[in-house]
Amino acid sequence: MSGDQAPRSSHAISENEADARHAAIFVKGVRDDGLDIRDEVLKEAITGAPVSQQDHDLAKQWMARLLASPELSKQLLAGDIAAREQLFRASTILSANIKES
Repeated sequence: MSGDQAPRSSHAISENEADARHAAIFVKGVRDDGLDIRDEVLKEAITGAPVSQQDHDLAKQWMARLLASPELSKQLLAGDIAAREQLFRASTILSANIKES
């Protein structure tokens, strides 16, 4: 090893491992929020892959319930991180392209 390179930590994780962890956290969060969309669809949304019209519609309904909740509105205005994460997860799914039939 040359003198200008930092030694690699044995605790370093690969980019793929980090991506997999983030995807797992995202999927768990969606499950905890009560959205019933298959895990593979959620992982596709994270990676930018298109989702089906049915899954997009489910996410749209979920978003509508979130936005209609006075409690969530209060939490968002108060800067509640968990409420912001719920909104982010719904937005992530809705931002995915819809698969062509």
